[in-house]
Amino acid sequence: GYRWELRTLPHQAVLLPDGARLIARQGAGPREEVRTQQLRFVAQAPGRALVVLEYVQPGQPVPSDPASFTFIAEVPPKCRARR
Repeated sequence: GYRWELRTLPHQAVLLPDGARLIARQGAGPREEVRTQQLRFVAQAPGRALVVLEYVQPGQPVPSDPASFTFIAEVPPKCRARR
């Protein structure tokens, strides 16, 4: 039961979170764990947004030093959000 969750929202003028989904490994039995989590973001405008994720167990207190992953998402100038 661990999942990646946003630690804080990225700069929303540049990037918006748009949900997540869990994908079971092909051929996995009903009791086997999910192997892949997809996080979706939608570009809003050109720029950069810091994304910080933490690997936590939903519904449990966040550990004082959780595993984390940080990256900068760059939206190029020609990218525009769909309206």
